[in-house]
Amino acid sequence: MKFINVNFWHVYIPWCHHYDNESNSLCCRDGLILSNKKEVLQTEDLIRKFEEFQKACKTILPGVNRHLIEDLILHQQQNPNTEYMYKIETFTRKDVDVNKIKKAILDKTGMVPEVYDDGTHYVVNQKLTLETLREIVQCEQNILEVSGEYTGNVGLQESEHKCK
Repeated sequence: MKFINVNFWHVYIPWCHHYDNESNSLCCRDGLILSNKKEVLQTEDLIRKFEEFQKACKTILPGVNRHLIEDLILHQQQNPNTEYMYKIETFTRKDVDVNKIKKAILDKTGMVPEVYDDGTHYVVNQKLTLETLREIVQCEQNILEVSGEYTGNVGLQESEHKCK
């Protein structure tokens, strides 16, 4: 294992040969410059901000699949005035009142969900916003996980996810 230790980092880079102090850059065995200090710091900043985003997802929308949040944000950035259709899958504990969960989903979405897995897996197509996701998570303490994907304008699709 080759560790590069310079004044601003200490990291294992298997293909890295040396750190060039003169150019302030990492170099490969063949002399190709991998990156300079500024690029490395920008990359580290990007990673730090992504980790902050992941932490915010877990804090603000606990139990919601991060990929669903990312996809929804990307769609909303493309066209902020549009509510996009998503297939939402909600997983609950086994000991919940199925009718109570169905009614809560109906009240929030205006749609009656399909119920799977002995009343622990609910699927509904709906227009989705981040606020709607927050409401789904906050409406019932028995919700374990919320996942889903963009469906466009198609009808209800069968479930695809399994509770972790």
